[in-house]
Amino acid sequence: MLNSHARRGLLVASLVALATGGLAVPTAAAPSHPAGTTVNSGGAGCSATGPGPSAASATNPNAARVVQPQQQLTAAAVPTWHQLPGTARDIGVGSDGSAWVIGRTPTSGGYSIHRWNGSGWTRVPGGAVGITVDPTGQPWIFNNAGTIYRRVGSAWQPLPDEAQDIGVGPDGSANGSAWMICFTPTSGGYIIFRWTGSSWAQVSGGAVRIDVGPTGQPWIVNNVGAIYRRVGSSWQPLPGGARDIGVGADGSAWVIGRTPMAGGYSIHQWTGSAWSRVSGGAVRIDVGPAGQPWIVNDAGAIYRQS
Repeated sequence: MLNSHARRGLLVASLVALATGGLAVPTAAAPSHPAGTTVNSGGAGCSATGPGPSAASATNPNAARVVQPQQQLTAAAVPTWHQLPGTARDIGVGSDGSAWVIGRTPTSGGYSIHRWNGSGWTRVPGGAVGITVDPTGQPWIFNNAGTIYRRVGSAWQPLPDEAQDIGVGPDGSANGSAWMICFTPTSGGYIIFRWTGSSWAQVSGGAVRIDVGPTGQPWIVNNVGAIYRRVGSSWQPLPGGARDIGVGADGSAWVIGRTPMAGGYSIHQWTGSAWSRVSGGAVRIDVGPAGQPWIVNDAGAIYRQS
């Protein structure tokens, strides 16, 4: 058993590792179990139909809004980051606490898929490039052709159309509220769609990153880094700028900012009126049910806030 001095040393080492991109602490390679079945199918593009995006306005995400990401940010706080084993390219955490990652082992469809078992990452069959997790703890993925799948039991169920990002959040229904960003260009990035249960319905606006809050409403980042959240049928602009966004089941919102630093880019938490910066750097983020962020840095190292 480690004494208190040794435990403090490990904590300091973990924080130093985060500040230096995770390279100071050796990480285990992604699990190398057999790949099993793959999920590679379909082609790129977007065939979903619906009303076209509305004209540029204060409630419609669009490239006309110029973002100054250094503004509206407070001084950095120092959280406690706990490094997890393995490496990843993307991460998703469900409202039940289930965590999944896209690993860094190439396979058909993209890269390996892994589920957190409490002490390590268990590989499941298939390959993907992006992931989110629904309220039941099951992942939704898209592969390197943009093909969308959700996990039902131990199988992958294909869904129509193609995505380049996807988010699922709780809304009181069994499987939650799912939203995706398509491949069709529009002002602000690419067209946004909501899952109806059988197809994707287009909504106004354009974005490049998306996640979903506890009421089933999406938060997005557009192609100039502008941040919006959906309130009713309108888009509400928020201050600051981002590269990725995650929202927890308790409503806690976090972003990867646009300020370069060791490990990737700055990390910020929404206070209700501004983004409060915390120490560390990352490139991908999602948020657990109690509001704690899970991140991946530019070396693929995985951390969660303790």
